[in-house]
Amino acid sequence: MNKVKFIYNPYSGENTIISNIDKVIMIHQKYGYEIVPFRISFEFDIKKAFEDIDETYKYILIAGGDGTVDNVVNCMKRLNIDMPIAILPVGTANDFAKFIGMPQNIKKACQQIVNSVPKKLDLGKVNDKYFINVASTGLFTDVSQKTDVNLKNTMGKLAYYVKGLE
Repeated sequence: MNKVKFIYNPYSGENTIISNIDKVIMIHQKYGYEIVPFRISFEFDIKKAFEDIDETYKYILIAGGDGTVDNVVNCMKRLNIDMPIAILPVGTANDFAKFIGMPQNIKKACQQIVNSVPKKLDLGKVNDKYFINVASTGLFTDVSQKTDVNLKNTMGKLAYYVKGLE
């Protein structure tokens, strides 16, 4: 059986992935994949998600927003893991997922993933940090990184504006 490492951020967006985990597993099982989950938390370094990665894994499934995708990609590069990623857009903005045409609906996104062929995309690097979507500095980055998760879950994208005005 082919494995998929499922790295999910339970705090992304409005905790959407929590009520959809069974859908993710069900669809992947239907296509012969075994889901191996890793829940992102402050207790465990993201590197732990990759400790069991071997040739039986076909791709990394990331459920979260742009920040989650960024963290996972950077960890993969630090660990020299070169494997396809798939994204379930469950964050607040999901800019990259929108750019690549991922549906917001979890079931539709999973169907699209399991029926797709991996495509190569550019990966940028500034100093020691990789990025797949946006490289930014200054106020934009500061606001994005310092906006409270609870505020984003309550207000959505509006939370960024509130933090910016602050």
